[in-house]
Amino acid sequence: MPGFEVDKNLSKQTTTIKEFNISKPNAYHDKLRKIDETLEKENLELQKKREFKAQYPHVIFEEPFVPERPSRFCKIEEFNLHSEKRGVDRKIFDEDLEQLRLEREKAMEECEKKQKEIEAKEIAELRKKTVHKANKIGEYKKQEYQDIS
Repeated sequence: MPGFEVDKNLSKQTTTIKEFNISKPNAYHDKLRKIDETLEKENLELQKKREFKAQYPHVIFEEPFVPERPSRFCKIEEFNLHSEKRGVDRKIFDEDLEQLRLEREKAMEECEKKQKEIEAKEIAELRKKTVHKANKIGEYKKQEYQDIS
């Protein structure tokens, strides 16, 4: 087993025990005295702030303040409201939208016309191919009517 050396300095250092004294007889009175002193100082400061001290009336002897008018007048520049710009943009957008709608309607009408033409051609061809055959009239029973008088 390895030999551990014990540090000789550690064995000499020991903690000293001191008495723990919670109660101090004058601590409470010292705190009260400090609180009273701070309150008195605050009261004195507040009283000094409240005192009115008149200052020398140098304003009475001076000339009154007169604002200077600028030598040049301000130029009023034209401005454009955002709503006006949006109105123009919206008008252009609506016109484009209307144009698209009209183009679609034209395209739909053209498609319908083409469809009708195709159907008409098909019907004409079918009529040419089919031969007309007369249908005979069916025979029905004679109905006899009786007078109700």
